[in-house]
Amino acid sequence: MEAVILAGGFGTRLAPLTYTRAKSLLPILNKPMILYLIESLPSEVDTVVLAVNYRKDQIERYFKENDVGKKIVVNDEPKPLGTGGAVKFAEKHLTGSFVVLNSDIISSLNLEDMMRFHRRMNAVTTISLWPVENVSEFGVVEIQGDGRITSFIEKPKPEDAPSNLINAGAYCLEPVVLDYIETG
Repeated sequence: MEAVILAGGFGTRLAPLTYTRAKSLLPILNKPMILYLIESLPSEVDTVVLAVNYRKDQIERYFKENDVGKKIVVNDEPKPLGTGGAVKFAEKHLTGSFVVLNSDIISSLNLEDMMRFHRRMNAVTTISLWPVENVSEFGVVEIQGDGRITSFIEKPKPEDAPSNLINAGAYCLEPVVLDYIETG
């Protein structure tokens, strides 16, 4: 099984730290942020596809010099493609169900439980959600009673927010999803 880690962003909110280093390689307790994600992956994930663009040489070099216990594929985007574009661009490396993770998320999410839930529900897409207090700083989701997401509302006024749940940057996906994403 593969995991796609989205590591192509510029990290502008972390400047000046990211002027010289890829955001995903910024250290937390002397370890690159992205390593926490890779180490949290369930054992059935044997291949990690890194969707990269900015500072890709640094990322490539790090994983050539460090064995992280999983096969690493560096998938260099020709330009920043965003979440959907990066996943579509990684399609050639995906062989079945897969997970997608934002590289700058460190959380207590149990990805194994999320994957079990995804399978039990026979879902095509499962998105992790997280409650927040200040909804106007995030895109929040509107959900039905059965947990299906019906819409995303970007930075609503608190009184207009349909929930206090935001996309937490972890997804379980089936390959059919790729048919709905345009190339580029």
